[in-house]
Amino acid sequence: MDPLEKEHDRKRVRIQRSCFVCRQKKTKCDQARPICSACKKRKNPNACQYGSASWDIQVSNGMRTGLGGLLEETNVPSNGRSTSINKFKPDRVFMDTTPASYASSRSKSDYANGLKQINNRIQLLESALRLKSDRDSLSSSSGTTLAETSPNEQRNGSAAFGIMPESEYEIVDFHRDSFPAPGMSYKGSLTWVSLLRKDKFLNSITLSIRNKKTILQECQHDTKACEFSKVLCSQVDAGSEKIPLRNPHDMPIVTLVSSYLKDRRLVWLLVDRFFDSELALVYPVLLREVFEEDVTNLIGGRNDPTATINFTRRQQCSTAGIVLLVMRFASLSLFNLDNPVFGPESQWTDDQKHMVTNPISKDVNTAVEKCIEETEKLKEVTLEAFQLTLLKRWYELISPEEADCVTAITPGKLGQLLHHAIQCSINRDPTKTPFATNSPNNFLRRLWLMVMQLDVYQLTVVGGHPLIDKNMYDTDLPHLDESSTPDEFSLDKSFCDYSKLSDLLYSLLNEALNLRKPLKLFELKRELRPLEEYIVGLPDVHQILARPCDTVAQRALNYRSMVQYMDCVSLLGILYYHIFLHYCSRMDVEQSAHYCCEILRVGSLLYPIVLFFDKKNTEFDLQRHFGCPAVIIPRFESCLHRLDQLFFSIIARVKVFKLCCTQIESQKIQIMDQILAIAEASTRHVLHVYKTISSTYYHAWVVSKAHSFIISRLLRTPSGAIANASPLDQHLLDSFKSIGDDDVFFRFTTSHLERIRQTLQAFQEIDLIGSLSNSPLDGTIGFEDNGRWLKQVMQDIASDGRNDYVFEDDRRFPAQTALNSGYASSIYEGSDITNGASVDADVEASAVLNEFFSGYDIEEYLLKQSAAEYGIHF
Repeated sequence: MDPLEKEHDRKRVRIQRSCFVCRQKKTKCDQARPICSACKKRKNPNACQYGSASWDIQVSNGMRTGLGGLLEETNVPSNGRSTSINKFKPDRVFMDTTPASYASSRSKSDYANGLKQINNRIQLLESALRLKSDRDSLSSSSGTTLAETSPNEQRNGSAAFGIMPESEYEIVDFHRDSFPAPGMSYKGSLTWVSLLRKDKFLNSITLSIRNKKTILQECQHDTKACEFSKVLCSQVDAGSEKIPLRNPHDMPIVTLVSSYLKDRRLVWLLVDRFFDSELALVYPVLLREVFEEDVTNLIGGRNDPTATINFTRRQQCSTAGIVLLVMRFASLSLFNLDNPVFGPESQWTDDQKHMVTNPISKDVNTAVEKCIEETEKLKEVTLEAFQLTLLKRWYELISPEEADCVTAITPGKLGQLLHHAIQCSINRDPTKTPFATNSPNNFLRRLWLMVMQLDVYQLTVVGGHPLIDKNMYDTDLPHLDESSTPDEFSLDKSFCDYSKLSDLLYSLLNEALNLRKPLKLFELKRELRPLEEYIVGLPDVHQILARPCDTVAQRALNYRSMVQYMDCVSLLGILYYHIFLHYCSRMDVEQSAHYCCEILRVGSLLYPIVLFFDKKNTEFDLQRHFGCPAVIIPRFESCLHRLDQLFFSIIARVKVFKLCCTQIESQKIQIMDQILAIAEASTRHVLHVYKTISSTYYHAWVVSKAHSFIISRLLRTPSGAIANASPLDQHLLDSFKSIGDDDVFFRFTTSHLERIRQTLQAFQEIDLIGSLSNSPLDGTIGFEDNGRWLKQVMQDIASDGRNDYVFEDDRRFPAQTALNSGYASSIYEGSDITNGASVDADVEASAVLNEFFSGYDIEEYLLKQSAAEYGIHF
């Protein structure tokens, strides 16, 4: 018989689908799950079990094995020979790992997810093949043999010949692999502080500026230190007597709040300013009609000369706190840094002049905190109490006395806000909750979405885990009603658009920041694709400036678009930075160079915001495009701080490379010098922005002092090779070697450095537009350029170390001597504070060290040297 015909006569092997009991008893099984009908009639129906679907195949030695499920040992006679037991190890790729009890419950989504994984696998294989071809071309062009490469390079090179580089399967953990940073606590994996802990070059900078001996050797011959000491002592007037100041924390809440509300005209002017400006659309926390009625009940009507302040009940603390915050918001909106927004003083109206000459200082926060403390003593949380807490959390994001992304929003503060929201049923849709309210439904929905925006903010900017889960709320998005006013319709639509971004960010960062199951590198790259595509669809900085900005609603829309764009791009940049550090730790040259360029490319998207602080550039106008500069300047400062860290990282890598390598190719040296020139010019531009806003924003003032010293002295790098290293240079090198004496940057070829230089040209083009890039950089860290913050904080510490007092300088917000002549404090009437309070030398040192530089030993040396020149020893 023909062998083919014999093969056709063989019986087809059928897949066993019956349960084990029916198969053993050789009865018909209807295959019902989890218990078939035949087993239900038996005594022990729980014995009904199913196995995975399996089939047998014939192998060359006449034995059979199953590939479809868990393999079993089989006894198969082989052509009349002795019976033998053969064990076959299962293949993990084809093995079905689904439990038997759930085998029949697979849905279409399971198969779709499987196809998606296969598709991702194919894309990774294609990228691995491209990487292999690139490395082949690179090695052939450079003429480097395998014997000339290091073991790490051999390992990464051989990985390219496989299916996928091994680093793609490694875990990217955002919460580990941090270098020691003395005096620096953990602040979140997505903050700029995390870069100081994970990047060995930035960490070396941190270690260097905390060393007393090297700072002493660097600064002992600096004549500017003497100038600094003279100005310092003349500002604080160390020889005077201390002036006793009254502590607002000890004042009764009624007296404290009434001192701010007694000027009824000012209160109503600032309330109108809040609702007539962009503030009401940027922070839609209040209904104007309801709020004005509450203000009338608290202080009286606008034109009622006989009205008095009616603040007698604890239930009124919520309204009083909201009024004070509204006044503070409106007062901040009156200024564009040091200039009032109303133009020349000759064009001011009487109302405008009254608001400008009577600013509401940061000391109002003390009264607001007291109001919040009193409302927490009530048995129930009212809607007004929730609005007060919500408005306070949003104020902390733009407060000039803080303005730091690390400390602005913390989970503890958001926890209190979330607790109030749940107690007021804000997390429930108004149509589904049994609690009746007179507020519009869309207004209540917007309140809950503002809570979610704060949670998204601390998730993306800080890296804290989200506090809100989807199972915690059933609030709908605002319903778009074309019959509503244009401002309300635009506001509701912006909330609906933002919800798409929040869903994307929750999905991405919940996976990336997972502590129990960190992502693998290729999984992180896959999760980043939706964010990258979303950013491509957003309007960039130039497109936002091209929009109309004639109405309040248009300027508020420009603000929301700009903030959304900055947050997304900043997040993508910090995630790219973590991937870059991962490849650096694995000594992967190609991928490290690629993501270094990607970080710079992403940073260049945000760099045009420096032009908003160039007075000669009329196209970038904060007031014209956004209306209230005070609400967006802190967000600009946060982005620029991250860019400054990026520039420091590039400059430090080049400098350490020059210090480590004595013999470098002339072409490579030339490209490095060009990289240094561009990076230093951009850093100088950012520092001038900090100096511009430091008269108003405390955090910018601190950063400008510390970063000026770093770029002008610690990272000062001459052109060409470094022949003689200074003590500060040597300490920077020693700090780097204490962490690790090698880095992937040292293996960058000329082509890699050229790619970095070309990417940096985007920053150079912006610098050429600005007028500040070529101005000389002040390398001192003295306080002669702006004594407002120094004098204020020293006066604060002179009075029991508190920062909640009213001083002459803080009343000038911003400092304008002509506007504040004759202005008297409403709280400290009768106190002579015209000359300011004086402090001793030890108080001066502790003030600067503790409040400004967080332990930087640079200031400790300069302060001690300054005090010694005046005969003060401590």
